[in-house]
Amino acid sequence: MFKELAPLIMKHTMCTRSHLTPELVLRLITPICPLWKATEDELPFKDPFWAFYWPGGQATARYILDNKTLVENHRIIDVGCGCGAGAIAAAKMNADYVLANDIDECATTASLINANLNKVSIETSVRNFIGSDCRDFDTILIGDMFYDEDFASLLFDWLRGLSSDGKTVSVVISKSCYLDYLLNL
Repeated sequence: MFKELAPLIMKHTMCTRSHLTPELVLRLITPICPLWKATEDELPFKDPFWAFYWPGGQATARYILDNKTLVENHRIIDVGCGCGAGAIAAAKMNADYVLANDIDECATTASLINANLNKVSIETSVRNFIGSDCRDFDTILIGDMFYDEDFASLLFDWLRGLSSDGKTVSVVISKSCYLDYLLNL
């Protein structure tokens, strides 16, 4: 799927460092890209959520870049990776292994493109890890997936279980209404 999606992603995005993590160059939809103002009928992708660098993703990557010990020598999974910035930051900070995970193949393709731009190696998977024991990972990164109260509740129950099992869970939420869930992890 990479061979089919990569040229399309590259055609509709541009390289930018205009974000909280200028150390990372990322292919994103920016205000000068035609897709920025495209209507739903004009989109070549079902939902190009992965082509935007959401606040939670930026905060996660910034935190990792500023706190190398969070990921250094760890096995990392970035769940709901979007553009892959969290995974890329972890790879740059010497994680032993990094998996960028999203159920959308465009997101995992964009993550690989962005990893190549940043000269780091990551793996990708479209497997749905939510609810799994993540036994192959030390640290779980997740951000900006708390867009619905029911889904947020499901995620936090899962993440609490992982934390109880000794996993490091790094959650960044850009919506303050879910802060009470975070505080109870």
